[in-house]
Amino acid sequence: MRHYWLLPSFLSIFLFSLPAEAGRIVRWDFNTNQNRLSFTTDSGVQPRAILISNPTRLIIDLPNTSLGRATVKQPLSGTMNFLRVGQLDDRTTRLVIELKPGYTLDPQQVIFRGASPINWSVQLPRPQRIEELPNFIPPPQSTPRLNQSNQTMPKTLAQLLEMPIPKFSNKS
Repeated sequence: MRHYWLLPSFLSIFLFSLPAEAGRIVRWDFNTNQNRLSFTTDSGVQPRAILISNPTRLIIDLPNTSLGRATVKQPLSGTMNFLRVGQLDDRTTRLVIELKPGYTLDPQQVIFRGASPINWSVQLPRPQRIEELPNFIPPPQSTPRLNQSNQTMPKTLAQLLEMPIPKFSNKS
């Protein structure tokens, strides 16, 4: 009895069990004069971001992306302390912009722009001394929805925390 069906079965099990190849972060740059972080990957990515305090840090995770080398820590000037780019886990690259102690950012003014699925920029506002912060205004209770026919960028960090970044598509 011939078992011709065994070969395709073993091949399909082997192929479906292989991990998907992660993209790579190819380039990043922080322009201290403009308070702007730019980064490029070799495949499409949907960044996730959060702002945390003590000290204030903007954390940007790039899922399904690898750095391909050791963590890089780049000193910055002014009220920015440093930019760190490292591998959070085997599938996520993390970019961290840390401010000097005593400074923070208004999350409503942190703007993400996706020029394409692989080219992104993050515009940071001028850091504020912690005692200069305006009164906190809670976000609206309802989650805003993007118009599917007009998925616009940019989005602020506050909006990103409330809803996912829209995925890019090749449909015209």
